[in-house]
Amino acid sequence: MCEITNTIMAYFNNDGNNQHPRSKSWENCYIHFQTKHLNNEVEIRQLDSLQLGFYLASWGMYCRSSFLLQNSYEIHTPVLQLIMEPRFEQLWGHDFVFHPDEGWLNCLFSLKEEIVNKYRAEIIPNLEVSDTLVTKIILGVLGITPGYDSLFKYGCQIKDIRPYTNFSLGSFKRLLEFYLDNIESFNRARNQIMELYDTEYPAMKLIDMYFWTIGYNNNHT
Repeated sequence: MCEITNTIMAYFNNDGNNQHPRSKSWENCYIHFQTKHLNNEVEIRQLDSLQLGFYLASWGMYCRSSFLLQNSYEIHTPVLQLIMEPRFEQLWGHDFVFHPDEGWLNCLFSLKEEIVNKYRAEIIPNLEVSDTLVTKIILGVLGITPGYDSLFKYGCQIKDIRPYTNFSLGSFKRLLEFYLDNIESFNRARNQIMELYDTEYPAMKLIDMYFWTIGYNNNHT
């Protein structure tokens, strides 16, 4: 088994023998939205916000310095309504790495900016909304970006995948190239995960797991 496949599968080793591991928070969130995003009932919308909020909390986005900590889970409702608008429908339900045309990419980065603006509209106009938060939301709901947190970026730095400091078009395209250059290794990992957990992980979640694990391992040795 190659280094990429091994590294991705080692991601699950961080869970140890935990029967309710943190890694399931993303999976539960992603599956929830992929199977139920067309339902507009009020009760489902409340569950949407709770699901997203718990996943974000599980992955460190409710730290003391975060504006999320000062707000209820309902702060996410306008953002989720935004993501579910018809103009962003092309971002749903497609593992896009083979066909990331300019229209699709423009739609993705338009969504990025509008998520930032939506939180600012709900709180204060100059609110700092990090790439880490935005990409973790998109990863949890749509599965089409990695989460640009410090460990992921550190992993990209170690592997010299530049630019790695923020979520930009250049950075995203470089990650797509890396995936396609190593697609057999990523497919082996995807198939093994399917066999073990009966869930098909999208390409950008595999990318996220790979670089995050590299960053984590080098940050804790």
